[in-house]
Amino acid sequence: MTHFVRSFRPALCLVLTVVAAGLVLAGCDSGPSADTADGVIAPTTSQLDFRVQPDSSGADTLRLEYQGLSERPRPDTASLPSAYSVEVGEETGTPSDGASTFQVTFDGPSASGNYAAPIRFRAGRVTATVRFSGTVIGPQTLADFESGPEGFFGFGGPAVSGEDGQLRIDGSNIGGSGNFPGIVKPFDAPINFEDTPVVEMRIRVTGSSNGPAVLRTALNGAGDNADANPTVPELVAEVPADGEYATYYFDFRGNFVQFDGVPVDPTQIGEIVILINDNNPNTFTGTIYIDEIRRRPAIPTSDE
Repeated sequence: MTHFVRSFRPALCLVLTVVAAGLVLAGCDSGPSADTADGVIAPTTSQLDFRVQPDSSGADTLRLEYQGLSERPRPDTASLPSAYSVEVGEETGTPSDGASTFQVTFDGPSASGNYAAPIRFRAGRVTATVRFSGTVIGPQTLADFESGPEGFFGFGGPAVSGEDGQLRIDGSNIGGSGNFPGIVKPFDAPINFEDTPVVEMRIRVTGSSNGPAVLRTALNGAGDNADANPTVPELVAEVPADGEYATYYFDFRGNFVQFDGVPVDPTQIGEIVILINDNNPNTFTGTIYIDEIRRRPAIPTSDE
């Protein structure tokens, strides 16, 4: 139970430390005795965290406990960002010894980013501050190729180069049964894909032989040499050689696992691999262009 301490000294500032919340609250006595003290407000948490996709919402409940107030606390609307709304829920006891719950909703904007703000709850001259931390997780660029191949290199046959802000991959009879050619980019530091498990690419293919370019994407863990992720439909794209760009999504939700069944830690991804007609009966001859690679929370319902 939280203990509330009042000062009996005139004009002495009241300081309350809520150990469980890690929060220091301060108020000041308004008179010479305990009967005229302003009171205290104690949030049961010092921060609410919201993590949502663009244009979606998250909600949580905040509880304030208080003593010695002349009125119940309410949020300071002047400090409330437009992304948040606060509704009063259940209230128990009295302002002099009671509690209030608030339903807090975060309506994530379209733009990804952090929307954090300290929100003050007031009752007369007494205030308590709770940090509202809202994060919108949107598409994040892995490579845009404006400055070249972005650290990609080929293995098992493909040649990699940059062309007009695109990644160019040339190959002749690459792939086939028992062969696993492709391109790879090791990251400078491990990347966390937990909140962005879908890889998005804009791809076009020209001059294919023996059918389309069959591309399989893999995300390998940092610091290990395990096999690339297993072949499942969500990680494979068949790109026709029509020379037209199209957007393809490789969905790793539920697919962070290696061929041998060892789980991959999505928070510690060390490289991205794109395999071309790997272990496929048909080989590939032609040119593949990729003009951007991004990671995102989910497959969008419509193009952004």
